[in-house]
Order: sequence, then structure tokens, then C-alpha cells
Amino acid sequence: MKAMLAGLAAVVLITAAGCAVTQKSLQEKGLKPMSAKDLQERYARPVKIRWTNDRNQSGTGEYTPDGTARLAWQGGGATGKWRIKEGKFCTTYPELRGGAETCFIPYRTGPRESVSFGEDGAYAATSTDID
Repeated sequence: MKAMLAGLAAVVLITAAGCAVTQKSLQEKGLKPMSAKDLQERYARPVKIRWTNDRNQSGTGEYTPDGTARLAWQGGGATGKWRIKEGKFCTTYPELRGGAETCFIPYRTGPRESVSFGEDGAYAATSTDID
């Protein structure tokens, strides 16, 4: 429970400073984007996360090794696909973003936390691994 609260506290802290969290600010702290190899290793097993996005929406996500992606949030959800493309984590949900694929550049910011940016460099979301 303490680990979960600590993870949530980190998410809240980063989310509250959402505009201040940039790729440059993370790089200045010595962090680098996750590599294609890091991403392949991460998603070789089922991954469950709790997320907060750039619009201050929050929910959970589940990604399975077969490429299935599931999101859930209060009042909704979506099922789609994920893949690693050119070192980025990409998702496609028929119900979201007009079904267009969107790719993200994730940074590992803690043992269970990460921050992702869109291809344009804008902050996209903060996530904490669960289970």
C-alpha cells in the first residue's frame, strides 16, 4: 500500500507540474527516452498502468504481449492495438483519435513511473505501473 501511495504521489506531483515537465527538463536530469530494446522488454509481459493525461483525465491501461491495448476511464473505455515503431510506443484505438495511430516517446522516471511525450514533444501522460 505504501508503494502504491508513493507512486500515486509521484504521479500527482508530475501531473501538477505537467506544463513544467518537458523532455528537456528530464534530459537535464540525465534521463533518456526508453530505447526500442527497453520497450520490447517491457511489453514482452502483460503491463498494467494507472495514467493521467495532458487533459487531466485519468484511468487505467492494460497492454498484452499479443499487441492488445485496453484503456478504461470513468464512464468509458477503448480497446485497440499497440506496437513499437522506430523506437516509439504507438497505439491505435478505433474509438479514439479518429482511429489514427499515435506514437509516444516514454521516459522512465522511477522504478514504476514514466512520463510520455507526443512526437511533437508535448507532454502526453504520466503513468504508474500497477500489479
